[in-house]
Amino acid sequence: HQPFALPTNRIVMVDVRNLDPAEEQLIAATDVTVVRPGDSLTDAITRLAEDTDFIYLHMDVDILDSSLVPTHPTREPNGPSVADTLNAVATVLDSGKVGALALVAVFAEGPEGPTTMNSASELLRGSLSAWRERVEVPA
Repeated sequence: HQPFALPTNRIVMVDVRNLDPAEEQLIAATDVTVVRPGDSLTDAITRLAEDTDFIYLHMDVDILDSSLVPTHPTREPNGPSVADTLNAVATVLDSGKVGALALVAVFAEGPEGPTTMNSASELLRGSLSAWRERVEVPA
């Protein structure tokens, strides 16, 4: 088997709040699209959808504000709420090209674990519900 290399122009990163210098340098050396506050996610996803037939929607739970994922080791303040994140998910799903969706890195251990688990569960349920609404099921 040949290794599969994903062209970096087919990667869109959203809400990147904290990169270490090596990550920042690596991303800057590629043509990864980074959607920052004030940028249009719709425009970035429209461009991506024009270039591909299949979108893999990957979310790390630490995209959420640190108050929603207090047990995550790489949590960051000033992140979006679950509702704001689900709005972004809907934008990607509206492309009609999402073929896989993943939510990873929950880290719900410890006394505040239920807060993290509730946030992750709400994000996953909302994402799957929104995806189901957009999928055409054959009769």
